[in-house]
Amino acid sequence: MKEKFFINARIIDPSQNIDEVGGLIIDNNGKIKALGKSVKKENIPTKIEKIDLSGKFENSIVTDVRETVKFYPAEEYHQDYAVKTGKLCYQQLYVMYNYSPIPKATP
Repeated sequence: MKEKFFINARIIDPSQNIDEVGGLIIDNNGKIKALGKSVKKENIPTKIEKIDLSGKFENSIVTDVRETVKFYPAEEYHQDYAVKTGKLCYQQLYVMYNYSPIPKATP
């Protein structure tokens, strides 16, 4: 089981008189690691951090950002491709499947 992260989850625990909206972190063994308003988006690792921490790659993921002299905008049909076509590229699917903090639905 992978560690799971939930933001804005409704947490109900009648034994402790808890009924609130907050974050929830469940560890690899299925035990609650943290819950409540103390769990914020900032506490949850980003996809890149999760990939780096996975140990699958020898080096850290680095994005090289450079200033360009001239910007060439893409054609309109390239904009919001996934939204317009309902298709995702391989990289998006790979990252979603392997590193998504949102649990996958089971049929």
